Amino acid sequence: MAQPRLTQQERETIQRALADMQSDKAEMRVGAVMLLSKYHANEAKKAVVEALNDPNARVRRAAVVSIAEWRHGLPVEAVEPVLLHIADEDVEVRRSVSSIIPQMMSIMQMASMIRPDFGNRPLSPEVRRALMGAYHDEDAVVRRNILTNSSNLNLSTPPEVFVEMLDDSDRGVRLEAIPLAIGYGNPVQWTKPAQKIIEGDDTVAQLRLTAELGRRGLPEGIELLRQISQLDNLEIAAEAHLSLFRWTGEPPELDWLIKALVADRLTQDQAQRLLQMLRNYEGLAAPLAPALTELRSSVLRLEAVRLFVSLDLAEQYPEIMARILMDSNQEIRAMGMTQYYVHPELVNDEIIDGLIDNPHADVRAALVQLAIRQPRAEAEGLLYDLMLDEAVDVRIAALETISTMRLEGWPEVVSASLEDQDIAMQRTAVVIMLRERQFPRRDEILREFVEKNPKNPLTPRIRTEIGQGEIIEIDMNKL
Repeated sequence: MAQPRLTQQERETIQRALADMQSDKAEMRVGAVMLLSKYHANEAKKAVVEALNDPNARVRRAAVVSIAEWRHGLPVEAVEPVLLHIADEDVEVRRSVSSIIPQMMSIMQMASMIRPDFGNRPLSPEVRRALMGAYHDEDAVVRRNILTNSSNLNLSTPPEVFVEMLDDSDRGVRLEAIPLAIGYGNPVQWTKPAQKIIEGDDTVAQLRLTAELGRRGLPEGIELLRQISQLDNLEIAAEAHLSLFRWTGEPPELDWLIKALVADRLTQDQAQRLLQMLRNYEGLAAPLAPALTELRSSVLRLEAVRLFVSLDLAEQYPEIMARILMDSNQEIRAMGMTQYYVHPELVNDEIIDGLIDNPHADVRAALVQLAIRQPRAEAEGLLYDLMLDEAVDVRIAALETISTMRLEGWPEVVSASLEDQDIAMQRTAVVIMLRERQFPRRDEILREFVEKNPKNPLTPRIRTEIGQGEIIEIDMNKL
């Protein structure tokens, strides 16, 4: 790393601080460490790292705090000397070192990528012993931190260490140990401690255990999940039932979950995961999907409708499709319309009539895209009907499509739209006319519009584009 350029005053300050590091007074050495940590000169950093070996705990604490504030500014060669102090005799030093393990390992990882001479150098045996000892530290904070960061350290920690910590005196340690014991230990090792958690009263531990057992689906875990599913705590029991259904696909598990879903006894996250899971069980899901589209929560209804359409049930249940398109949730309505885009063969006159009369403008506007997929004669009738819609967005979408498709009489429809009461519709008509260079009587129609509507917001811009009686290129974005 390039050395910073120091002023004469800064160099003198560093030299005074280095001299203070030799003081017999711990307070002077603490101040010197804190001062030196503000400078990125090698000699200053080296002195701060060496302060980790100071006989006074306050000086060592100051050194660790200073190193933590450097973030990635610590030389990689100093990482191991720092980590060694996870075995320091002072508990505050051990806590501080254990809390910056991610920072230390990140520095080593970066060095392995940018320094060929460093490579993927493993931690020294001395450092590894110090870190392993942290699992048995008398301080719970240190034990928690080493557990939290165990995956970063690549220590090849024996699984029994994690299993033993399931019985730790500190609740936080026990919680951190659960995923590690289940993930790395043998079921023979962790079944008994897990049983103790199930029979206990720590709901957070029970929920975490349930999640870990459900993540893996081991036979021993399935048996424990069956026990957990009988607990009085509904959230925990539901998690167990979800995992049991995921791994076994047993109909009784699904029955329990569906009853809980309909009765609003699942959390929203659990309900969503159940509905998503059902996509993998078409045979079980098909009879349930229609009724699930009536769930009260719009979030869950959306998942249920996604399940419904994924099972291609639209043709079988047209009445449900009609209800979906009347839903209060726009995303649900859009999903229903998409089903008709994908399967235009499902569209008939009755469905078209229902969509035209739909109270939601977004559904009626979406009819424009549906019309494109219909035979030309049917599309023409539908689009002209939509030109009479009360919502301007629907009329604009219809007008754009009529002009693009060049339907019979389209120039007259565009011209007539200049008389629309909504300025957005008028603007669309003007843009279409200017875009279509061969538009019949374009110059004449626009001049008439300007003369009849001198105060219209579009008039000034159109007027500036009319020169010598001819329409000049117009910036449509300014209309």
